[in-house]
Amino acid sequence: MHVLAFDPVLTAERAQELGVELVSLDELFTRADAITLHTPKTPQTLNLINDQTIAKMKKGVLLINAARGGICDEAAVVRGLESGQIGGAGFDVFVQEPPGLTDLVRHPNAVATPHLGASTEEAQTRVAVEICEQVVAYLVHGTISNSVNVPAVPREQAAILTPYVTLGRRLGQFLGANEVLVPRSISVEFGGEAANLLTKPIVNAAVAGVLGRFLEDEVNEVSAPMVAKDRGIEVKEQSSNEKTSFATLVRIVVTGNDGRQACVAGTLGSDKAPRIVCWGDFEMDARLEGTILVLQNEDRPGVIGTVGTILGESKINVARMQVALDSKSRKAVQLWSLDSNLGENVLNLVRSAKDVQNATAVIVS
Repeated sequence: MHVLAFDPVLTAERAQELGVELVSLDELFTRADAITLHTPKTPQTLNLINDQTIAKMKKGVLLINAARGGICDEAAVVRGLESGQIGGAGFDVFVQEPPGLTDLVRHPNAVATPHLGASTEEAQTRVAVEICEQVVAYLVHGTISNSVNVPAVPREQAAILTPYVTLGRRLGQFLGANEVLVPRSISVEFGGEAANLLTKPIVNAAVAGVLGRFLEDEVNEVSAPMVAKDRGIEVKEQSSNEKTSFATLVRIVVTGNDGRQACVAGTLGSDKAPRIVCWGDFEMDARLEGTILVLQNEDRPGVIGTVGTILGESKINVARMQVALDSKSRKAVQLWSLDSNLGENVLNLVRSAKDVQNATAVIVS
């Protein structure tokens, strides 16, 4: 059996180790005899399987969705089954659960089962092992992890580490949302006071923030190292006691499969709130919280006024705004902290404004 795979995060090296051939999504649709889905439900994957994508598939293809309901347009799947374009379908996830006797569930060429999720034997074994490991860690070292009501860090260091964990996660979320890179490696660097801390929880939070863009919200400080390892992404950390411009500094560098790099750095303010101080060649000082409109634009008069007018007419209040300039390229970056979420229609208006090259809405938490 020859296995094809499309994964925006999996590296070519890891794919080779797993014995799969990485291809584009269109190539997978046209070449595969059987297609199984293993993706979260996001705005990008909603109705990923539809009339158009089904038409690209081989006649009589087998389709299995055990990932999330809504990734497949169920009506389109039924039409594919009726026409014979889809030879058979297996589903254990549906748009509505339980689905009832829908056309898909009743179709003679479809197999429907209850949503098993973590009820498989393998999943239950893995959960049991993880629980035992966490109990041993607590009894031997006093380490608390995966707790509901305390931070997942050593108890005696929780007050110190928690703001840094938040900083690492939000820096990762910011970088993942604004840089188009398929990660090959993620490096987290520490300077000043941060270099003397227990850095592993901060590294895990930063990796979770970066990978959340590609995967699903469930990627967290606990699962991030395993998720990265499974996809062949190298995670590195480095600490330096050399003096910097800041009393404490956390920096994330992501290297893509094509060798390109993207970096972001941040620190803690006097109130322990996360702040971004550098993104690529742009130096800045802005709070990392809530909804942030991030603009990249030509450094010309009028851009700020135009964007402010769009936001004002859309009844979106601006809490604070920061501008950073790269004097060499005459490019600028603007960070607008907003009191409410930014709809896609407003974001498109900003993107179409004169001299605006790119705009994204980032929610950090």
